Amino acid sequence: RAVLQQVHLQVQEGRVLLSGHVQKPEHRLGAVKAAWDTAGVREVINQIKVAPDRGLGTVSQDEVLARRVWLKLFVDRAIRANNYSIECIDSVVYLIGVGQDQAEVQRVIDHARDVPYVRAVETYVRLKSDPLPPEPPPPAKAPEIMPAEIPPGSQGTASAATDTATGETAP
Repeated sequence: RAVLQQVHLQVQEGRVLLSGHVQKPEHRLGAVKAAWDTAGVREVINQIKVAPDRGLGTVSQDEVLARRVWLKLFVDRAIRANNYSIECIDSVVYLIGVGQDQAEVQRVIDHARDVPYVRAVETYVRLKSDPLPPEPPPPAKAPEIMPAEIPPGSQGTASAATDTATGETAP
């Protein structure tokens, strides 16, 4: 449970962006596997870092930065802000969503970069005109393994067992 509290999840149109910090590589792999095991997932973007816990000050600052970016998008009438999801981890802003066109996406990136103390902007925004990644096929069902039938008259083969008490060969 502590692992899930350190991983931030953003989902848009079957695309999953994982960000945050975990203490062990196994936790990072577990989060990615859990994302892929969810029905309807088309793409998983893994931005989880293996690092020690972040302090309360860092977490608070990241929350303030994400809200400042969101406010800039919300007041800009040339941007459909509801089409974007914003997360901030260690002063890096992660964007995922759907842009109406390249000009809108560039405005979103520029707004995020203009917020003081934002170190970098990682964007996973697709254009409305871009096709969605295909949904992966369902996992193949493992074939059922049936015991091999022993043909009549094949006594004495390596697959037949001999009862030591009676000396009879069992199929």
